[in-house]
Amino acid sequence: MEGRICPVGFTSGRAAQAPSNIVLVKNIAVCGLNMGTYYGWSPVDLRYEMEDRVRSLMTAFDEWSAAGKITPRVCATFPLDDFKDAMALVLSRKSIGRVAFVMRSES
Repeated sequence: MEGRICPVGFTSGRAAQAPSNIVLVKNIAVCGLNMGTYYGWSPVDLRYEMEDRVRSLMTAFDEWSAAGKITPRVCATFPLDDFKDAMALVLSRKSIGRVAFVMRSES
Protein backbone atom coordinates (compact mmCIF):
# COMPACT_ATOMS: atom_id res chain seq x y z
CA MET A 1 0.00 0.00 0.00
CA GLU A 2 1.05 3.54 -0.83
CA GLY A 3 4.36 2.54 -2.38
CA ARG A 4 6.17 3.85 -5.43
CA ILE A 5 7.16 2.32 -8.73
CA CYS A 6 10.24 4.10 -10.03
CA PRO A 7 11.71 2.62 -13.20
CA VAL A 8 15.36 3.62 -13.54
CA GLY A 9 16.34 1.86 -16.77
CA PHE A 10 15.17 -0.55 -19.41
CA THR A 11 17.86 -3.21 -19.72
CA SER A 12 15.49 -5.48 -21.63
CA GLY A 13 15.08 -2.79 -24.28
CA ARG A 14 11.38 -2.38 -23.49
CA ALA A 15 9.74 -0.02 -21.05
CA ALA A 16 7.96 -1.80 -18.21
CA GLN A 17 4.19 -1.43 -18.08
CA ALA A 18 2.69 -0.33 -14.77
CA PRO A 19 -0.60 -2.19 -14.17
CA SER A 20 -3.13 0.60 -13.69
CA ASN A 21 -5.55 -1.58 -11.70
CA ILE A 22 -2.87 -2.31 -9.06
CA VAL A 23 -1.71 1.32 -9.07
CA LEU A 24 -5.25 2.49 -8.30
CA VAL A 25 -6.26 -0.20 -5.80
CA LYS A 26 -3.04 0.02 -3.78
CA ASN A 27 -2.69 3.81 -4.08
CA ILE A 28 0.76 3.52 -5.67
CA ALA A 29 2.63 6.43 -7.26
CA VAL A 30 4.55 5.90 -10.49
CA CYS A 31 7.58 8.20 -10.82
CA GLY A 32 9.85 8.38 -13.85
CA LEU A 33 13.57 8.85 -13.33
CA ASN A 34 15.98 9.80 -16.10
CA MET A 35 19.37 9.78 -14.37
CA GLY A 36 20.88 11.29 -17.52
CA THR A 37 19.27 14.56 -16.48
CA TYR A 38 21.61 14.63 -13.48
CA TYR A 39 24.72 13.47 -15.32
CA GLY A 40 24.51 15.63 -18.45
CA TRP A 41 23.36 12.80 -20.74
CA SER A 42 20.04 14.32 -21.74
CA PRO A 43 18.89 17.58 -23.33
CA VAL A 44 18.03 18.90 -19.86
CA ASP A 45 21.26 19.16 -17.83
CA LEU A 46 20.79 19.59 -14.08
CA ARG A 47 24.23 18.33 -13.00
CA TYR A 48 25.25 21.48 -11.20
CA GLU A 49 21.89 22.41 -9.70
CA MET A 50 21.34 18.91 -8.28
CA GLU A 51 24.88 17.84 -7.43
CA ASP A 52 24.38 17.82 -3.64
CA ARG A 53 21.17 15.76 -3.90
CA VAL A 54 22.68 13.24 -6.31
CA ARG A 55 25.82 12.83 -4.18
CA SER A 56 23.63 12.28 -1.12
CA LEU A 57 21.55 9.70 -2.96
CA MET A 58 24.60 7.83 -4.24
CA THR A 59 26.09 7.82 -0.72
CA ALA A 60 22.84 6.35 0.61
CA PHE A 61 22.87 3.64 -2.08
CA ASP A 62 26.48 2.80 -1.18
CA GLU A 63 25.63 2.57 2.53
CA TRP A 64 22.54 0.43 1.87
CA SER A 65 24.61 -1.89 -0.29
CA ALA A 66 27.36 -2.19 2.35
CA ALA A 67 24.70 -2.96 5.00
CA GLY A 68 23.09 -5.62 2.79
CA LYS A 69 19.82 -3.69 2.54
CA ILE A 70 20.02 -3.75 -1.24
CA THR A 71 21.79 -6.35 -3.31
CA PRO A 72 22.28 -5.28 -6.91
CA ARG A 73 22.65 -8.28 -9.17
CA VAL A 74 26.07 -8.42 -10.83
CA CYS A 75 26.11 -10.72 -13.82
CA ALA A 76 29.84 -10.55 -14.51
CA THR A 77 32.96 -8.63 -13.57
CA PHE A 78 35.88 -7.81 -15.82
CA PRO A 79 39.27 -6.18 -15.33
CA LEU A 80 39.35 -2.83 -17.08
CA ASP A 81 41.72 -4.19 -19.73
CA ASP A 82 38.98 -6.61 -20.87
CA PHE A 83 36.47 -3.85 -21.65
CA LYS A 84 35.90 -5.23 -25.16
CA ASP A 85 34.75 -8.57 -23.72
CA ALA A 86 32.50 -6.78 -21.24
CA MET A 87 30.90 -4.68 -23.96
CA ALA A 88 30.44 -7.77 -26.13
CA LEU A 89 28.51 -9.39 -23.27
CA VAL A 90 26.29 -6.33 -22.85
CA LEU A 91 25.69 -5.99 -26.59
CA SER A 92 24.84 -9.70 -26.84
CA ARG A 93 21.89 -8.97 -24.51
CA LYS A 94 22.80 -12.10 -22.51
CA SER A 95 23.74 -10.22 -19.35
CA ILE A 96 21.20 -10.10 -16.55
CA GLY A 97 21.97 -7.41 -14.00
CA ARG A 98 25.12 -5.33 -14.01
CA VAL A 99 28.34 -5.91 -15.87
CA ALA A 100 31.02 -4.34 -13.71
CA PHE A 101 34.64 -3.36 -14.09
CA VAL A 102 37.12 -3.94 -11.29
CA MET A 103 40.24 -1.86 -11.01
CA ARG A 104 42.27 -4.56 -9.30
CA SER A 105 42.61 -8.28 -9.98
CA GLU A 106 39.29 -9.07 -8.24
CA SER A 107 37.50 -10.54 -11.26
